[in-house]
Amino acid sequence: VMIALVAAVTLFGRVLPTWTLSLATVAASNALIALGIVVLARTGNVSFGQGLFFAAGGYGVALIANAWGLTDAVAQVIIGAACGGLLGLIIGPLIARYSGIFFGMLTLALSMVFYGALVKSTALGGSDGFNVGRPTLFGLSFADPREADFMLYAVSIIVTGFAGIGATFLFRSEFGLASLAVRENNLRVEYLGISANRIISINFVIAAIFAGASGAFALMAQRHIDPQFAYWTT
Repeated sequence: VMIALVAAVTLFGRVLPTWTLSLATVAASNALIALGIVVLARTGNVSFGQGLFFAAGGYGVALIANAWGLTDAVAQVIIGAACGGLLGLIIGPLIARYSGIFFGMLTLALSMVFYGALVKSTALGGSDGFNVGRPTLFGLSFADPREADFMLYAVSIIVTGFAGIGATFLFRSEFGLASLAVRENNLRVEYLGISANRIISINFVIAAIFAGASGAFALMAQRHIDPQFAYWTT
C-alpha cells in the first residue's frame, strides 16, 4: 500500500502546474530531513543543527559536480547522503553522551561553526556561494524545463517515500523499540546490557544521512548553494 502511494504521488506530478514541481521537490526535501529528526527524537534527543549535515550534503555534491562533471541526480543523492552520514559518524559518538538541552545546543553550535567557516571560505564562494549545472538522470539530459523539473520531483518523491517506508520498518524493529526505551530511561537500558550511547549514535547517523540527501535535493532544485544552508534558522 505504501509503495502504491509513493507511485501515485509520483505520477500525480504529471498533472501539477510547472511552477509547483520545483516547490514540491523542496517540500519532499524538507520532509526527508524532518523524518531524520523524528528518527533521532525517538531517543529523546532533538538536533537544532541539522543544517550542518544539510549543508555538508549540498556542498559535497556541488564540489564533486563542478570538479568531475557528475550531474546524475541519483548519484548526487547518494553522494549527499554519504557526506552527511560520514560527518554524522564522526560527530555522533562524541555528543551521544549528552542529552536534553546540552545535546541540542551542541548540535546548534557545530552548525554555526560550520556556517562561519563557509562564509569565510573564498574557495567555496564565501557568503555568495556558487552555482551548479542542471542535473541529469542515467545519462539523459532534459532540454524541456518541465521535464527536468518533473524528473527531479519524481526522484525526490521516490527517495523520500522509500525513506519513510524504511523508517516505518525501523520503528517497528527491536532497535526501534530500544530507541524508545532509551528515551524513557537510558539507565535501565544500560542495566539490560544495551549501550544507550550506541543507539543514540546510530539514530544520529541515520538523521545525518537523511539530512545530507535532503541537501542534495535542495541543491539540485535551486542549482545554487551558499552558507545559508548551514544557518540555524534553516
